[in-house]
Amino acid sequence: MKFSFLLRLAGAALAAGTVLAPAHAQSYPNQPVRWVVPYPAGGGTDVVARMLGQSMGQALGQSMLIDNKPGAGTMIGGDLVAKAKADGYTVGTVDTSTVALAPHLYAKVPYKAEQDFAFIGGTTRFPFVLVVNPDVPARTLQELLALARKTPGGLKYSARAVQGRRAGAAGTDRR
Repeated sequence: MKFSFLLRLAGAALAAGTVLAPAHAQSYPNQPVRWVVPYPAGGGTDVVARMLGQSMGQALGQSMLIDNKPGAGTMIGGDLVAKAKADGYTVGTVDTSTVALAPHLYAKVPYKAEQDFAFIGGTTRFPFVLVVNPDVPARTLQELLALARKTPGGLKYSARAVQGRRAGAAGTDRR
């Protein structure tokens, strides 16, 4: 991550706070800023938020408090950000699960992504890979697809999340 990117992100956070905060004599930020992460502590999104939060906190002269709010396909954290007071003291990480998939996967989503979130910048991209057990007779995606078509129900699949960013593993049934 380049320092110039962190400065742009910190500048965007400052600008958002200045525009959204009510007019008063105090400078922004005059209290810690809450960064809501819709995933559990220790995962990639949390680690990135903590790294960026530390740099942003130094640039702003105020602490960035990372607040992990996992659950409901990221909707718990997303809802906290969507319903937060528009004063620049709450920011959040959202991803494809929060803004694009949830409205199509769930009957009730507690926010409207296109209305309730203001995009201020991207932070990262996480690469994901598809892997197979070495005993599976497939070494390419095409071979795996052919095997799956040839043996319906014969492969087992594991995913990191119900929707969104998926990591998978296919293997033989070991029961």
